[in-house]
This record gives sequence, C-alpha cells and structure tokens, in this order.
Amino acid sequence: MLGSSVPMRRGALGLAAALSTLLSWQASSLANACDSLTGTYVCDKYCPSEGIGGGDEVVQDGQELRLSDGRGEFKGYLSGPRTLIVARIWKENPLKGTLNADCSEIAWTNGSVWVRKK
Repeated sequence: MLGSSVPMRRGALGLAAALSTLLSWQASSLANACDSLTGTYVCDKYCPSEGIGGGDEVVQDGQELRLSDGRGEFKGYLSGPRTLIVARIWKENPLKGTLNADCSEIAWTNGSVWVRKK
C-alpha cells in the first residue's frame, strides 16, 4: 500500500502544477487586456456619422461602455480582452469592434477605424 501512494502523490503534484500554470496564464491574459478605453478617438477610416477626422468618445465603467460618435450616444460592453460590442450604432446592430495590440485603435466590423488621441 505504501508504494502505491507515491505515484498518486506525484500525479496530484502534477495536476496541481498544471492548474497553477493554467491560472497564471489566464491572469496574464487578463493583464494584457486594456486598462481603460476611456478617451477621445478620431475616426480614421469609413466615418459615416462624423466624417474622417471627426471625434468619438468612449467612456468605460468596468465592462460597460458608453460611446458617442458626435450624433448620438450608444451603450456597449467588453465581451473579451480585446473585443467590444455596441448595442446600437449606425445601421449595424450589434456592431463588433476589435482592439489592436496596444489598445490605441478600434477596428469596427463595418469598416470604420477609430484611433485614440494622445
């Protein structure tokens, strides 16, 4: 009986190590998410509401977002570390946006691109 408990302990230690690795990977993935999207953005490409160079505003409160394109304000939310969903904006409903690596641009599924002002 004593000899059979050693492989069981090694298996439990291996499982614990695997879980620890998985949890630290998830934590680092969340850490790579944008700290805050709140700020002023400029529409750089395909800007039906505000025109190229027009201003857009994003206000983030946790996972909730409030976006403005100069003509209206819309509610949205973060659906992942680099994905935003806007409940109603332009003609698309819902509209999905993807953030670039440094979170300075939002590329929308309708072809618009918002660039964060520095």
